[in-house]
Amino acid sequence: MEQAKKQTGIPSRGEKELATGPIPRLFVKFVIPGMLALFLLSAQVFIDGILVGNFVGANAMAAINLVIPLYSLLIAFAIVMCVGCQCTVGMKLGEGDLHTANDALKTGLVFAVAVSWAAGLVICLAAPRLITVMGANDVLSGDAVAYIRVLAFFFPLPVAMFMCDAVVKATGRPIYATAGMLTMVASNIAFDLLFIVAFGWGVAGAALATGISYALGLCVYLPALLHRHTPVNLFAGRFRKALVGKILYIGSAEGVTELSAAVVTLMFNITLINTVGEKGVAAFTAINYLHFVLMACIIGMSEGIRSIISYNHGMGNPERIRATLKLAARVTAVFAVVTFSSFAFFGRELVSSFFSTQESDIITLAANGTAILAFAYLFNGFNILIAGYFTSIGQARRSLVISLLRGCGLLTVLLFTLPPLLGIDGIWATVPVAEALTLCVAGLMYLKHKNAAATVAAKQAKAVMPE
Repeated sequence: MEQAKKQTGIPSRGEKELATGPIPRLFVKFVIPGMLALFLLSAQVFIDGILVGNFVGANAMAAINLVIPLYSLLIAFAIVMCVGCQCTVGMKLGEGDLHTANDALKTGLVFAVAVSWAAGLVICLAAPRLITVMGANDVLSGDAVAYIRVLAFFFPLPVAMFMCDAVVKATGRPIYATAGMLTMVASNIAFDLLFIVAFGWGVAGAALATGISYALGLCVYLPALLHRHTPVNLFAGRFRKALVGKILYIGSAEGVTELSAAVVTLMFNITLINTVGEKGVAAFTAINYLHFVLMACIIGMSEGIRSIISYNHGMGNPERIRATLKLAARVTAVFAVVTFSSFAFFGRELVSSFFSTQESDIITLAANGTAILAFAYLFNGFNILIAGYFTSIGQARRSLVISLLRGCGLLTVLLFTLPPLLGIDGIWATVPVAEALTLCVAGLMYLKHKNAAATVAAKQAKAVMPE
């Protein structure tokens, strides 16, 4: 299938590889660094939780989890911008439209930094009132306000860093992108040890460590996008208001996934603090840290194949897209078994690392939760894969439906229905039930899309056949 080209530059080696390289090799080059980067990022979150839980206390962990929905709003916006920008840049490079690719980078970065700076200022000023709305009581509010006020000062940095990471990957340099993420993760852990353990600065030290680490990570990414000879750089593009809407639309589904996670965290926090108090929130916080680690690889894979799919979609290479999806589905199935087994059989050992031995009641509460939540991992990886595919080809509406269903849509309904019937087990059961129902819908959507694409291809093939 021929695509109209607006070739304004010579494709880089990374672009050529995206267009013609063997899919298994591309999978290794793009997916492995993405998986590694997110795994290390999740390991950093995991270690952060262990340090706070053991050196500051379970209540400090719970306080941080109370403000996670506010921070997740920022991350949701960052994901919308970086995914929208990555897919736009990837598709435009595939079409040979280098001008629009550069415009998308500058437009996305300028808009994202401006919005995140304003959001940080508002949250810093309104922190005490916001924390009360998030469900904080007198025990948790002090630490929660201290944590979010320090972190809000750094809000533009993670947004800019994630944007740079996405565009570097879109231009075929996933290993370079991984180096930036590694810098951020390693420095965060180092500053955590310094500020929390050595200096005893508590939750404020944890927030400061996170903010500084984002600044260092951004310093690694910027040289790649400030070099005038790279295909996509900040000097070549211009800000175009018309591109803002396009970027927001394409990235909307991925952002809704993160936003739904924020809403779900808020609902779980409020439900648990009203049911079992601070201990319930602390148990949920430990589970959340573990969930991030276990899901890192599958999310990293979905992000890794995004560059392959969007570029080849722009070039009109459906066969390469199908081959990528088949390989990704096999890997997803393997991870489904591994993550289910980890939560189902080793949940107690995993959650124990966050608490001292005196917190046995919290450990038991969290371990019971992991045994039920384990079943969600049999379904959620495939939901993420299908939603990521639709995002990569610019069909954000379908991806948005999947994200809303597995996020706050079904979970909101289930949180009102299952806990009254099953008690606290009903709270944990909402997630696997929501993921299973979502997979039924996502699977039907993908099959319908696949059949429609096959019909169009058959008609096109028949039209070009000689009589």
